[in-house]
Amino acid sequence: MALQQKNLLEVKEILSKGNLCGHSIVSYLKEQGHSEIALFFEQDLKQRFSLAIACGNLQVAFDSAAELKDKECFNKLAQTSMALGNYEITEKCYQITRQFDKLNFFYATTGSLSKLQKMHGVAQSLNDPMLRYNTATLTANVSEKVRVLAENGQVPLAYMTAKSHGLEEFAKTLENTLIESEEFDHERIFREASKFIG
Repeated sequence: MALQQKNLLEVKEILSKGNLCGHSIVSYLKEQGHSEIALFFEQDLKQRFSLAIACGNLQVAFDSAAELKDKECFNKLAQTSMALGNYEITEKCYQITRQFDKLNFFYATTGSLSKLQKMHGVAQSLNDPMLRYNTATLTANVSEKVRVLAENGQVPLAYMTAKSHGLEEFAKTLENTLIESEEFDHERIFREASKFIG
């Protein structure tokens, strides 16, 4: 009767006093759509995680995922917590699983500019040029974009980026590099750049 009236505290009290606890009662509670009550009795960490996700108890889901040390659990939790608006748990999940590309995007969309700028240091310490470039793009740091491109052999793109953003010192240095290198057709690069830049 307490279950039908959705008196969750009374149901929990009745179940914890009696001998009803076990897999059958947990299964029955789940089938009846009472995952939040079943959660109190489930001992298996995977099942506990699934129940916590089902009933939106993100803290229990986070604790279970942490005990399991399961990347898939953290991914599912990040997605669920994002949908439920719990951005703190989303951020923790991305940090734990070291999904820096998602963290970058997350910080950009949530307007966390200071954290986004810290990602620049993370990208440098990881020596990850793509993460550095994306962070530079999201923070509108054009000179860093030019440096990343040039350091990674993309001198023509670095030149075009510098030129199109009025970074004349960078452009001049890169222009000299292009002229001195036999690897690049500098005349064609300058012609093509002038078409796009105007």
